[in-house]
Amino acid sequence: MFRRMIGIVVVAACAAPAVPAQEMLVLADGRRIAVRSMVRRDGRVLFETIRGEHFAVAEKDVASPPLESIPGLGADPAPAPSARRPAPEPDPAPEPIAEPAAEPAPEPEPVPPQRPEPPPLTNEWSGAYPLPPLTPLGYAGESKVPAAGDATDEFIPMPDRWRLGFRRYERYEPSRGMPWVEGSVFDPYNQNVLKSDYPIRGDDLFTNLNLQSVSALNPRRRGADGPQDELFLNQNLVAGLELFKGDTVFRPKDWAVRATAVLNYRRVTVEERNPNSDSKLALEEGFAEARFATYGAQFDFSSLRAGMQNFNSDFRGFVFTDNQLGLRVFGTAGGNRHQFNLVYFDMRERDAATQLHTFGDRQQEVFIGNWFIQDVGPGHTLLLSVHHNRDQGPPRLGRGTPGELEATYLGLHGDGHFGATSVSWAVFQVLGNDGFNQIRNGPVRINAQLAALELSWDADWRRFRTSLLYASGDGDPDDDQGRGFDSIVDNPNFAGGDFSFWSSQATALDDRGLSNTQSLLLNLRNKFAERSNFVNPGLMLGNVGLDFRLSPKLELVTNASYLRMVQPEPLAAVAGQAELAPDIGFDVGLGLTYRPLLNENLKIVLGGAALLPRGGLEQVLGSADPLFTAVGALQLAF
Repeated sequence: MFRRMIGIVVVAACAAPAVPAQEMLVLADGRRIAVRSMVRRDGRVLFETIRGEHFAVAEKDVASPPLESIPGLGADPAPAPSARRPAPEPDPAPEPIAEPAAEPAPEPEPVPPQRPEPPPLTNEWSGAYPLPPLTPLGYAGESKVPAAGDATDEFIPMPDRWRLGFRRYERYEPSRGMPWVEGSVFDPYNQNVLKSDYPIRGDDLFTNLNLQSVSALNPRRRGADGPQDELFLNQNLVAGLELFKGDTVFRPKDWAVRATAVLNYRRVTVEERNPNSDSKLALEEGFAEARFATYGAQFDFSSLRAGMQNFNSDFRGFVFTDNQLGLRVFGTAGGNRHQFNLVYFDMRERDAATQLHTFGDRQQEVFIGNWFIQDVGPGHTLLLSVHHNRDQGPPRLGRGTPGELEATYLGLHGDGHFGATSVSWAVFQVLGNDGFNQIRNGPVRINAQLAALELSWDADWRRFRTSLLYASGDGDPDDDQGRGFDSIVDNPNFAGGDFSFWSSQATALDDRGLSNTQSLLLNLRNKFAERSNFVNPGLMLGNVGLDFRLSPKLELVTNASYLRMVQPEPLAAVAGQAELAPDIGFDVGLGLTYRPLLNENLKIVLGGAALLPRGGLEQVLGSADPLFTAVGALQLAF
């Protein structure tokens, strides 16, 4: 509003003595501004720049031109000549001529409100060398780039392009932190040398510090020889450091080394008895990586990574998601339209309680190859994958004849959208042999399938979705065929994920696992310690859900699922039942995720889910009482 009034004043100044079409306004601090027009009013100089912008400064801040040469606005105008009519010729009886009515005095022009003085500019340049000590906006650390030479009147060396300084100022009053946002050593979101925003040496050596605390409290009732009430407390402290060379904005890393350790503390109270607590420290990541080839005008590349590393082999984590010791060759082709991975893992054992990794040999090898092809049809990405699992470990923990399992998975996946419908799908076929199956107590030939589909539609702040999953089951546990689908180590993000009871909680019978945490499959084994089992009931799942983005900080997720066994005979054999109904039950859940800083550095999760046992699961547990879980989690990340 004030700038508009300044514009009116400057336009009104046209009635005053003319100012040259373009002049130079010089301020006391040395700034030179090309202007079209200037006027003085109420102790200020109002001016219009050659770009049509209107500003005002105090008269005391004007160095040139002299104030007396700038026309004033608001002085009393010179008296106007009289507006009387000329007198007529005299006649014998002259009539007096009436004076015309006086014109109304013009309304006084409103005085615009006085604009407060802008805050002083820091790091201001006076126009003379040397330059002021301008500093970067973030926590930049010390520059390690030496200058190429001394400054001259025409050349000022700035060898460290990452640490160019910025003059601080505020665009708005009161301050809104604009246009610049400054970081600090304790700020992981804005620019920080500890988060690889500035190099630590030269102009291409960076470090990334990763610190996390994840705390979870989980009261629950799960199936373990019947309904069992538990209170579970879990605390993870994560510390990791990565050192890498390369400007990752323009090209992949030249090389990198990373190490990540996790300290876990857990405490479980079962049926209000004495709690059981445990803690463990483990190295979850420890690898080196190097780019060994680049090709093409669009900088496609190939890199090699060796060591303990995380890998997810498909879009949804249906077959393999784990941190394991291995070798991985990965890269891009076709201008990054194609991405590929070739992976070999020599599997390490996991702690039974915390699921953290040890350096014990699992006697299992996994080979994975996958190939992503983008834009197969508008907005759709296709993934082809091959997994081969060679497992010489025991079929059950500490039991059974080792025998060798050889299983090959062929997978085809898609993820993208068709029009307004988002589509994610996957199909798998697994073939192979198991030298000793834990259910049949003998060898089996493997032939099993999995298919999954999720459709979703966005409507402003709401998302509607529906999911279907089919994992084949084995109808005869006594023959030599293994027709029940099982993964290698899965962790699916599907049909509710962490806000589904079935996928977030394990179910057990006697000392045998029926289903696992972070899994959808009813595979009758402990996936962290035992080999894949292809004599299992399989699973059919139907899910509907509504997700609500209540605000940029708050999201609500809701789910409802129906679960059913494809072939209940393997579970009946394990449970010693002559016959079981195929139903498992209904699963309902909801969860709230709150991100007060609009990022992942601070996240609060509250949720709950319940499973209503029906049919075969009710028979095995001996109860139809609802199983439930509630969780409150706090994540802090640097």
